Amino acid sequence: SWATADTITDLVTTSDKLNLAVAGSNTNYTEADGQNLADEAAVATAAFIALNGTITYYAVYNVNGTGNGYLIYDADGTDGSEDVIAISNLSAANKIAVGDIV
Repeated sequence: SWATADTITDLVTTSDKLNLAVAGSNTNYTEADGQNLADEAAVATAAFIALNGTITYYAVYNVNGTGNGYLIYDADGTDGSEDVIAISNLSAANKIAVGDIV
């Protein structure tokens, strides 16, 4: 859930690793600029659309222009609500690389 999401405050892409059940790849990961997503409900709606059974990971950065972001993980391919990780420094300049998800 959003309220109890783990938070990463200092992600360094290509250096830090997110140890999740399925490794990230070009076919199971997508990301978006969240500048026009006003709140967590808007992010959740966008994630639900993106997590379509093929896409397992949806990263959204710069939510509402704040520079903060989320990685939403759909473990079973059904609805995208299994896990949310808040990432306070996720941005266009500091995006997650698929190799960061192991």
